[in-house]
Amino acid sequence: MSRIKLLEDIIECVPLAIFAKESKNLRYVVANKAFRETAHIPEGELKTDYDYFPDEQADFFREKDLECLQNREMVFIPQEPVGDIFARTWKVPILGEDGAPTHLLGIFEDITELVEVRQRAEDLDRNRRRIIHNLDVGFFLLSRAGKILDGYTDSCAQLLGERFAEGVELAAAANLGHDASLDFAMALEQLFDDILPEEISLDMMRLQTGNQNRTVDLVPSPIRDDDGKLDLVLFSVNDSTQLQAERKKSEHNASLIHVLKNIEAFQFLMHDVAKNLQLAREVNQDDRRTILHTLKGNIAQFGLTEVKNLIHQIENEQEITDEHLEEIDSSFREFLEEHEDVLNMEERDGPDQSQFHAVPEAALEDLERTVELVNDAEQLKAIVSRWVEQSRWKPVGGMLKQFADSAQALAGRLEKEIRTEVIGADTRLDFERCGPILSNLIHLV
Repeated sequence: MSRIKLLEDIIECVPLAIFAKESKNLRYVVANKAFRETAHIPEGELKTDYDYFPDEQADFFREKDLECLQNREMVFIPQEPVGDIFARTWKVPILGEDGAPTHLLGIFEDITELVEVRQRAEDLDRNRRRIIHNLDVGFFLLSRAGKILDGYTDSCAQLLGERFAEGVELAAAANLGHDASLDFAMALEQLFDDILPEEISLDMMRLQTGNQNRTVDLVPSPIRDDDGKLDLVLFSVNDSTQLQAERKKSEHNASLIHVLKNIEAFQFLMHDVAKNLQLAREVNQDDRRTILHTLKGNIAQFGLTEVKNLIHQIENEQEITDEHLEEIDSSFREFLEEHEDVLNMEERDGPDQSQFHAVPEAALEDLERTVELVNDAEQLKAIVSRWVEQSRWKPVGGMLKQFADSAQALAGRLEKEIRTEVIGADTRLDFERCGPILSNLIHLV
C-alpha cells in the first residue's frame, strides 16, 4: 500500500470531519466520510457549500473561508451550525511555493450534544434567575464569618433594604443593635463549633427586623457538605407584616378576654401602674429598674405584650428617663382607650374606690350582734368605723388566680406538669396596704 493510499484511508476513517477546498473557487476537492455524512454528500460528488447547505450557512462558510485565505492565518470558529448539527471548526490555509494559498483545509468536530447540554444549563440558569427576580420570599447563604454570600434572591434587598449586599455582615444588614449583634455572633459560633444542640443554636439565630411599616422574619437552616460537616447557613426571609398584625389582633383579643375574666385584679393593676410610675419618677436609676421590672411581670400576666415589650426595651437603655416613664404610661392608657367600650369601666385611682362594695351576709349578721351588745357610743362608733373600713376589703382570690395562671403558663413552656391551688381565696384584704406585697408576688412565680 502506497503512502498516499494509506494517508487517504486514515483521513477517511478519522471521526472528525475533514475537508479541503480549492482557493480559487472554494469547490470541495477532499471530503472524508464524517464530513459527507454531515453534509449528506454522495461519495464521489464534490461541489460547493451552496449545493449542500442553506444559503445562510453557506454565506457564513464563504465569509470565514475568505478571511482565512486573505489573512493566511488559521481561523477558529468555536460554534457554528453545519447542516443539522453544531460544530467547532478550524480552517487553515495551504500555501504554495510562492506563498500564495492554493487550498483551504478544514476540520470540524460535532459538538451538538455539548450545545444541547449547554442550552439546557442556560435554560435552567435563566429559570433560576426568573425565580430569583420574582420570589416574594428571600433566600441567602451566610458564611461562618457571618457575611452574606453571592447568589441571594432579589427580594432579600427589597425586604431588608440597601444595606443588604454581598460581603456585608448580616448583623449590619439586619440593623441589629450592639448587644443583639454580639448574641447573634455567639450563636453562629456555637452552631459551627457544635457547642449546643443544633436546634437551640438555630433558634437563637432567628431574627426579626423591619420598621414601622414592615416586619421581616429571618429563619436559619444548616447546609452541610458531602461529609456531613456544617458548611453554610441558609436563611429564608419572609415579610411577616400581615401575620404579625393578625397575631397582634389575636393577642389583643386574648388579653381582653383575660382582663374581663379577672376584672378586679386588672383594676388593681391599673392602680399599681399609676402608683409605681409616679414612684419611679421620684427614685434613682437602680430603683427605677427594679420598679419597671416588677411592673413588666405584672403587666405580662394579662397578655399586654406591647406594653411589656416596651418596658423590656426601656430596661435595656443606659438611662431610664422621665420621658421613658411617660411612654410606658401612654402605651398602657392606649390599651385602655382602645378597649374602653368593651371594658365598660373608667380608670380609677385605686381598686378601693368603686361605688358599690359587696358585703357578705355573715358580716352583716355579725355587725348586728355586736351592736346589740355594745352600750358605749364611742366604742360603738369605733366598731362601726372599723366594720365599714373592712367592708371595702376585697377577696384575695381574684388577685392570686393571676399568679396561679402564670405558674401554669411557665410550666407549659418548660414542658412540665404542675398543680396549682389557691387556699383561702375568700380572705379579704386591704389592697391599699397589701398592694406592695401583691405587686411583688410575681417574682415568686
